[in-house]
Amino acid sequence: MTRLTQSDVRFNVPVLSILFAVVLLLVMAVQTAGASPLDSTDSTKVDQRTNAAGSGPASSGLSLGDQVVAIGPFSSEESLDEVDEEPTPDSTPASESLSLEVEKGRTTLHDADYFAERAYGIGGPWRLRSADALSPGTMSIRNEFNWGTGYRSGDDEAAYAVSIDYGIAPMHHLTLETTAIDLGDGASTGNGDLRLGWHWQLLKEDDWKPSFAIRNYIRIPTGHNSSGVDYELRGLFSKSIADHVRIHFAPFLKSVNGDNIEDVRYFQWGAALGSDWKINEKLDFVADYVHETSTTEGFRDQHSLDAGFIYEIAKGHKLGINGRVGLDGDGVNGDWGAGIFYTINFDGLPSLGR
Repeated sequence: MTRLTQSDVRFNVPVLSILFAVVLLLVMAVQTAGASPLDSTDSTKVDQRTNAAGSGPASSGLSLGDQVVAIGPFSSEESLDEVDEEPTPDSTPASESLSLEVEKGRTTLHDADYFAERAYGIGGPWRLRSADALSPGTMSIRNEFNWGTGYRSGDDEAAYAVSIDYGIAPMHHLTLETTAIDLGDGASTGNGDLRLGWHWQLLKEDDWKPSFAIRNYIRIPTGHNSSGVDYELRGLFSKSIADHVRIHFAPFLKSVNGDNIEDVRYFQWGAALGSDWKINEKLDFVADYVHETSTTEGFRDQHSLDAGFIYEIAKGHKLGINGRVGLDGDGVNGDWGAGIFYTINFDGLPSLGR
């Protein structure tokens, strides 16, 4: 069995950092390339609204075509001053992000809130996440249980975790969650650790451009015999390829600084690629593929597949179930697994903006 050396890790750190930076630069380059041209009718309406709002308060953020990029921790997208003309069904503020679908000769419009409402649905057993931030004043609480078998130790593993997301401002939400708590192993090192997270959505989906966000996580050693503080950075890309289908890409880098795991790999990286498909108004299908480094030194990179369903049992209540299969057969991260989660969503709570 081949072990990775320290030189391998030192090589991966700068290479992965450069690749991640290149991806960010490409996203910003796409933004500055300009939006797709509007037809003459839409252009006239946009110009009328822009001129009418000339003396009004400027929108927060940097405007690139019809897209607004948040440039401060609590930048928000404010509508232009209302004009005297009566709004028509197809007139839309230029600053509002839209997703378009042509179906049976009609164009369906969805504002950014449509995606924000769906954002809290992807979670639980999946490693996949949406780039869309929770709407301001929205809180999502998720309880999840996971089970896995086929580990090198020969034991099955069961774990519980809880996560709370809160939309504090437009394009920003905070996260407080536990790491996986081993059930039946109360004295397990690290049981009860907490993670703090900040989701910052930099771009909203607009026509062919994806939404993009970054997430920062810090693990706090509050659990049993826990040590060190870990840091994780995630990039999140989400794009609709049809009115009911989205694709997501989520690369990540992780710095592990504690000794909770023997022979732990101190620099880890990986990515999740997947999709969610809204089968109907109540039911979503979600699938993802994950490539990541092993948690401990001396083992090869790991690969896995997850797939399952999320069902909205009532407004603000979702139930999800999935299955997982390891693709390596070495038992490092388990060969088979399953998970179930329940999410409840609250809105109308205090926030720093709408």
